[in-house]
Amino acid sequence: MIIAVAVAVITAATVIIVVAQGPSGPSAASATGPSACTLAVEAASRTGPWKMITPRTLCGMLPDNAAQIRQADKAMVNAMQGVVAASGVTGTASVGQYRSELAQGYQVPANAQGIYRSVSFTGLDGTFSPAAAVAALGTALDTGSPFRSVPPGPHGGAMACARVSAITEQCVWATGSTLGVIQIVDTSRQLVGLHVPGNAVLIRDAVETPARAPSVPTPA
Repeated sequence: MIIAVAVAVITAATVIIVVAQGPSGPSAASATGPSACTLAVEAASRTGPWKMITPRTLCGMLPDNAAQIRQADKAMVNAMQGVVAASGVTGTASVGQYRSELAQGYQVPANAQGIYRSVSFTGLDGTFSPAAAVAALGTALDTGSPFRSVPPGPHGGAMACARVSAITEQCVWATGSTLGVIQIVDTSRQLVGLHVPGNAVLIRDAVETPARAPSVPTPA
C-alpha cells in the first residue's frame, strides 16, 4: 500500500508538470512520431550482462533536473528498492538483490501547439530473476490498468507495460543484472498507446550498456 501511494504521488507530479507547461511554453522541436526514440549508436554487445547509464539525450529530449522531478525519481527508487527488499520475506518469490540505483528524467517543454513530452527512467543494478522482478514490480506500481507482457527486445529479459492515463504509460523490465521502470508522457500520443512497446525497447537500448568491456584479441 505504501508503495502504491508513493507511485500515485509520482504520477500526479508528472501530470501537474504537463499542465503547468501549457501551450504558452517555449517552442521545441516536435518528435517525428512513433520512431522518435532512436539510437545514435548501437550497443557494442547484445548479450549482456547489462548496467544502467544516463544518456546525454533520450528520445531527442534533454535532461530535466527540476526539484520536483528529482523528488519523484527518489520516490520511485525507494519504491523499487522496497519491492526488492520485501520479496522473499513476505512469502513471495525473491526477485533478487540490488547494488546501486540510477534515475533521470528528460523532457521537451510544451511547444506552440501545446505538445509536451517527457520520459523518465529509474533503474537498479544488481542480480535479478527477470520474470519474478517484473511481476512483483508491476503489482506494486498498480497503475489501475494491468501490466501486459511485451517483447523485451534484443537485450533480453522480461518487460511489461501498463496505461496510466490517456497520455501516460509505464513499462517495467528486468534482466539478470538490471531492473528498471520507464514512464512516458506525450500529449500528442505519438509515443504512447500502440507505440509504447517499440519505444520502450529503444529506451532500454539507450539506458543499458554492457557491464563488461568487450575482450580484445591477443596479438599472435
